[in-house]
Amino acid sequence: MATKQHTTNRPANTALAEQIITNLVLLAVGVLFCLGTKVDLIVGIALCLYGAITIILLASKNRSLFSGGGIFGGVMIALGISFIVGSFLQSFVQITPYVLCAVGGVFLLDAFLAKFQRKDVKTAVFVIELVIGAACLALGLCLLFVDGIKGYERIIFGVSLIVFAAYRLVVMILKKR
Repeated sequence: MATKQHTTNRPANTALAEQIITNLVLLAVGVLFCLGTKVDLIVGIALCLYGAITIILLASKNRSLFSGGGIFGGVMIALGISFIVGSFLQSFVQITPYVLCAVGGVFLLDAFLAKFQRKDVKTAVFVIELVIGAACLALGLCLLFVDGIKGYERIIFGVSLIVFAAYRLVVMILKKR
């Protein structure tokens, strides 16, 4: 009986590369938000390109564009156009306090579930999730109720994206050990 001498882990490597690229893009978008540059235009162009690439890849594989992937690509293009033409990003940024509160609550809940239910999570991950969850919840509540902080949604949203991307990269590194 012959055995394979060489096996590749291409799908796992591809998934890892996609996760790293996604986190780096989140990090870059977070920095752009903090700098106050033309994020609307950049995000709009990126979404249009992403939607177009999705549609082109589906068409090149002879798949129907009237599918989940095709519709998703069309929605990404529509979102990109709304970022470029309208002030969609400003409306999106205004929901930042609610997103932060929800994400903070989810992080806190997941930290305790990971520590006491799954028990396979390292203490470092528990502490990181706990701190990030508490910080997100506190920032969200401050944006909602403290008048001196209102108006800084873009910066807080950018910092939140940076912290989230850094968290995901750290967890990926810790899981590799």
